[in-house]
Amino acid sequence: MEHPAITVVVPTRNSARTLANCLSSIRSQDVPVEIIVVDNHSSDSTPTIAASLADRVIVAGPERSRQRNLGAAASRCRVLAFIDSDMKLGIGVSRTALAAIHDGAAAVVIPERTVGKSFTARVRAFERGFYAEGSSVEAARVFRRDIFEQVGGYDEGLTGSEDWDLHMRVAAGHSVSRANATIYHDESGISFVAACRKKAAYARGMQLFLKKHGAGAASVAMDRPWLRRPWRLAYPYPVLGLGLLALKTGEVAAVLVALAADALVPRWLRGRPTGRRRAGGAAAPPSGLPRYALNPNPGTHATVVLAVPVRSRVLDVGCATGYIGKLLAARGCTVTGIECDTDAAAAARDTGAYAEIVHMDVGESAHDLPRGPFDVVLCADVLEHIIDPVSVIRRLAVLLAPGGRMIISVPNIANVAVRIALLAGRFEYTDAGILDRTHLRFFTHRTAAGLVRDGGLHIQEVLSGSDRFGWILNRHVRAAHALRGLLAYNIIIVAVPEASNDELSIPDAHLRIEGGRSDPEGSEH
Repeated sequence: MEHPAITVVVPTRNSARTLANCLSSIRSQDVPVEIIVVDNHSSDSTPTIAASLADRVIVAGPERSRQRNLGAAASRCRVLAFIDSDMKLGIGVSRTALAAIHDGAAAVVIPERTVGKSFTARVRAFERGFYAEGSSVEAARVFRRDIFEQVGGYDEGLTGSEDWDLHMRVAAGHSVSRANATIYHDESGISFVAACRKKAAYARGMQLFLKKHGAGAASVAMDRPWLRRPWRLAYPYPVLGLGLLALKTGEVAAVLVALAADALVPRWLRGRPTGRRRAGGAAAPPSGLPRYALNPNPGTHATVVLAVPVRSRVLDVGCATGYIGKLLAARGCTVTGIECDTDAAAAARDTGAYAEIVHMDVGESAHDLPRGPFDVVLCADVLEHIIDPVSVIRRLAVLLAPGGRMIISVPNIANVAVRIALLAGRFEYTDAGILDRTHLRFFTHRTAAGLVRDGGLHIQEVLSGSDRFGWILNRHVRAAHALRGLLAYNIIIVAVPEASNDELSIPDAHLRIEGGRSDPEGSEH
């Protein structure tokens, strides 16, 4: 291959529908081009298409900015271009951009034209027509490599506004040119709803962009030529003008809802860790014991511990570093632990709270389970990490002594914080909490109850884990139960084998765990 004059970096994520056309248009340019595809773990045929048409394929994520920076670092050329996978380069784009760089430009804006037969695509094309004479809405896509590296590349903390951010940082000290060429943006697959959801997903990034650049960012965000000349919305295409107004109104509303979700939902409700206690069945994250921690508030952990009768024989499945076991031992219980993480199992053993620690993956093996019987089998924040939790429940239930109980705690996906985020089109995994990225299963009160019944158990009691609302939700009143689906952070179920319907005496869950003791607590929570 002739030495390339320009590297084109294409970030992808399940881009099979448009990627072949994109890469073919790059390859057909009239100057030698190096193509680097950075794929964010696509599950469709994107990797196959990329391997057949690109010079190099890198697998990495998690976002477009990071993918672009990695592609730039792997480049062999002094000129870099960044093209999305749903774009096609028009004739002479690379040659025109290189000429502008040769004439002294540090970066080059290439005008875009939307293509697609859907009404939303036609509205987008109508909107882009207003930018034909130039607008700050258009951001540079071609850069001199040394300038790109000098300003630090794309800001990996931004999503959706990273193009404007890089353009502004380059333009602050260098010249930016506008090429007489065209990029064709295929937006045929986007609907009105999808466009609004996309804007909602970018809302947080836009907020950070505004904080970073202040008035300059606001002027870019509001630089819409049709706002300055609104009469052009009515002539000669009034239907498209109305469509543009409706689209922009929907996008603004979606952004406001997304920002309201961030501002109005308290941080403790959005992302408090559930105290993940893996026993197996999911890929373990890099070992780091701080990820296994006791929730110090009178929430899920306190409710779970107080549902265990004093001086019981307990099997703590997914015992992590032993923080639950220590509290159980303080209640006079004899505790056996199961843990698949080697470091966590060692830490639990060092607490001295456990009679035995079994290092195994309960989600994969039915062998080597501890010998029972146990008065309580505790599965706290475990089953959501397991591929087949029903079979695990059945295997563990046989270890129960006559009259024994199983206590199961799983996160509540129907929590109000998740619902509000979904209204804004957001379902983002996190390092901990309800949307922990290692969760394989999601539960509501109804599906959690179905899981327990499918495991051959009879439900005796349903409790709620919540730092702020647990003392209300666990009252035996109908109004409190009606709120559990919205406010509970965890669903806690006490169950017994179907053959045993003996009434259980559930300890008072409205207590506070402190220093290994159970102290009565009034209204202070």
